[in-house]
Amino acid sequence: MSVRSLLPLALALACPTRVLATEYVVPVDNVAGFFAKLPKDATYVSFSSAAVYTCDRDIVLPEAQLLVIDGKGSRLMLGPNSNGFTCAVADQKAAMRRTASRYAIRDFASIEGGKKAIDLKATLGSTISDLRLVGQSEAAIDLRFCLMARVQNVLVTNPARKGIVVRCGDWPGATPTNSQSNSTVLEQCRVYCAATTTEAFTILNCGGVRMTDCVSEGAAVDHDLFLSASMTGSEETPAKNPVVKSFTLANFHVEHKVRKASIHINMPPK
Repeated sequence: MSVRSLLPLALALACPTRVLATEYVVPVDNVAGFFAKLPKDATYVSFSSAAVYTCDRDIVLPEAQLLVIDGKGSRLMLGPNSNGFTCAVADQKAAMRRTASRYAIRDFASIEGGKKAIDLKATLGSTISDLRLVGQSEAAIDLRFCLMARVQNVLVTNPARKGIVVRCGDWPGATPTNSQSNSTVLEQCRVYCAATTTEAFTILNCGGVRMTDCVSEGAAVDHDLFLSASMTGSEETPAKNPVVKSFTLANFHVEHKVRKASIHINMPPK
C-alpha cells in the first residue's frame, strides 16, 4: 500500500468526525405535542419562534440524559389546568429509572398561569434558573424526588397558594425515606406573595437542602419557610424521619407580616 493511499486514513484518525448536540425549535402552535413527540436525539430545545407561547396542557418531558430547555427570553402562557413542565412517574420503580434523566430549564421572561410552572419528578442534577413565574394556582415550582437540583435566580410573583416546594415523592411505592429531594439548593430566589399565599418556601422530608440569599415579601402569608420532616403529616408531634440530617439557611430576607409564624420548624433532634 502506498503512502498516498494511507493519507486519507491518517487524516481521518487525526481529525475524528464531530458529533454535535441536536437542537430543535419549539413550534408556536403545539408546545405539548412537540414535547410528546420529541425525537430521542434531542439535547437542546429553544422557544425562539415567537415572543409569546401558549399551552393549555401539561408539557410532559421525555426521559433524557440531559435536555436543555431554553426560553430565549420568551413568555409562556399556561392554561388553568396545566402543570407546566412536568414528568410522568407511575411508581417508585419507574422513578428510580427516571433519576438517570436531568433537565436545565432556563431564561424565560415569564411563565404565567397554570397550576404549576415547573413540576419536576425523579431527576438527578437538574437546574432551574433565570425565570419569572407568575400567578400559578398550586405552586410555582414543585420538586419531588429531585436529587441535587439547583434553583437559582428565580422570581415567583403572586402564587395563589405556595411558592417553591421541595419534597419527597407521592406516587405508589414512594416513602419519606426513599424518594427525597436531597442536597437541593435554592439560591437567590424571591417569592412575592399574594394575599392568598400560604407558604413562600416549603421543604418536606428532604435532607441537606440549602437556602441562601432568598427573599419572601409581598402580602402576609402563613409561613415564609415551612420546614418539616414529619412522616405522618402531623405537626403536633416531633418529626422522626431517620434519614433527614440537616438543613442550611443563610441570609434569608423577610419583608412583610405573617399570619402564623415566619419560620416553622419540625425536624429530628439529631
